[in-house]
Amino acid sequence: MRYRVQVFLVDDFGERWPEIVTGERDHDDMCSICDGGTFEESRRFIELTIIDYGWALRGVHPAADDPDGAHWTHTIGLLESFNHPELVLTDVEYETAGALVNELGEDIRAGRDITKDNRLGCTFRDVHPAHLDSELLAAWFNNYGYPPAPGQVWQVVLPDAAYCAVHAVLQTDLSRADHFPGSVNSGPTDLL
Repeated sequence: MRYRVQVFLVDDFGERWPEIVTGERDHDDMCSICDGGTFEESRRFIELTIIDYGWALRGVHPAADDPDGAHWTHTIGLLESFNHPELVLTDVEYETAGALVNELGEDIRAGRDITKDNRLGCTFRDVHPAHLDSELLAAWFNNYGYPPAPGQVWQVVLPDAAYCAVHAVLQTDLSRADHFPGSVNSGPTDLL
């Protein structure tokens, strides 16, 4: 897959100068760094996306040889653009998670209080401080150079009806320090 991204560099006088970042990607479902892009290209793409849309998404999915591995998707930019906590959704494949989190982002952009009214029927919980400086939010850290503070990231919790009976009780609970997407102890209950 071929991509072309236009980003803008800002000089010391506030002038914006266009810069073109181009490259080849061999896999549509892989992040640009994992597919041969540079760290700087990825960071600039996130920065431009935040400027254009108000937030960017970073999805993490398991390697091809680990189909049962962890999935999670988080925002970068909601705090900067709308003074709203970032969102992270775990245990849902990126294509679906991205659509759900973007819908919540649109509600935030429209000024809706997503804790009181959202079309997805989800709830939210603060992410435990132990996760804020971990690989869970690596793209956020890479963009801003520091981890988010406690209270600046919420986990999106889908209603149990969004899952089968087994997976509903195995959802990762990021309000707990000992839970991480894909860990053996993930889930709000210890049934296993």
